[in-house]
Amino acid sequence: MTPPSAAPALAQAARRVYVEALVKGSAAVPSALVEALQQRLLKPAEPLKIRAWRDTLAALQQHGATWQMGLITRLRRLSKSQDPLGPPGPGRPAKPLSLVEDDTIEREILASRLSLSIQGDTQWQLTDLRTRMQVLEGHPELDPEDKLHPAVMARLWVDAWREADLGHADWQQLQDVLHHEFGHWMGSAYHLTNRWLLEQGVLPDVDLRPFIVRSETCD
Repeated sequence: MTPPSAAPALAQAARRVYVEALVKGSAAVPSALVEALQQRLLKPAEPLKIRAWRDTLAALQQHGATWQMGLITRLRRLSKSQDPLGPPGPGRPAKPLSLVEDDTIEREILASRLSLSIQGDTQWQLTDLRTRMQVLEGHPELDPEDKLHPAVMARLWVDAWREADLGHADWQQLQDVLHHEFGHWMGSAYHLTNRWLLEQGVLPDVDLRPFIVRSETCD
């Protein structure tokens, strides 16, 4: 059983484990997207689709590393700060809706769809991790802007994409693959954090469900 005095430090350390898992996992994502496009180009398709895939492939080959590094920068910043990187929360006034740019609304839509794509084993991993963190921190629910939430990470994912000069059309060409990769990225981080907490003796009676973790490193 975890001593109450050790619980806050364990919760903080678990979030560091989680962010580091996301940083390392980001290394495999750009190459996975490139590979998916290359596989599509090997199959017969309409000329317009082939042209769109080739354009997106060229954009990823040029900007994929920039996207990954932008994502890592945001993760590092989020890890060091308690202030969420996202829309204003309670107590922080939002800008009037009329001043919100179309691009901002578009990013929010993409991020919302991305976070909602989480399902299956990934959802179970999040449920187990949420349970452990609630016990450690004594709160019935995670804060809406907690970095453990898929919605928070989805915003970082989308913002890094757009700021790496990867456009909406590129996203649409790869939306199914992006959703799959995001789920694996998040699921792996949840799994590794659950495993670390289990090793610390936090709720060993909660099942550590299996999850395939790819072997990858981040330069």
